[in-house]
Amino acid sequence: DDTLGQLEILNAGSSDGKLTVNVKDLIGTNLPPLNLTYFISSTVSIQNFLIYPSPAVPGNTLTIGFDITQPSTVDLYVFNSLGRQVYRTQETFATLGYKEITWNGVRRGLYLGSGPYIAKLIATDTNGNTAKATTKFGVY
Repeated sequence: DDTLGQLEILNAGSSDGKLTVNVKDLIGTNLPPLNLTYFISSTVSIQNFLIYPSPAVPGNTLTIGFDITQPSTVDLYVFNSLGRQVYRTQETFATLGYKEITWNGVRRGLYLGSGPYIAKLIATDTNGNTAKATTKFGVY
């Protein structure tokens, strides 16, 4: 209700980090269900870290996807098969949940060469807690 700012919660069910809230306004009109995703965590963690497409073709834009459980600053590092760092970026996310970083696969003006690569993700939350994750991907 715009005047009172109140809603009556009729039903709230939860399962596996998902919450659906069914509500009616004060007049009794059903409102669309509100679907929420929640995480219960006091420190940051990284889940579902993946890079696609993999294998990639030189020139493809890579999408780096992951879930974080706290607002964080995320550092992404990419290493070649010799262990040399070929890419680094830092992004700050003010919200938790699924995030994506895109990269055009260019290093020093050239596309990545064919071969295996390792990506390392380090997330640091506002309290200084860190989480790390690694994954492999290929360029062919």
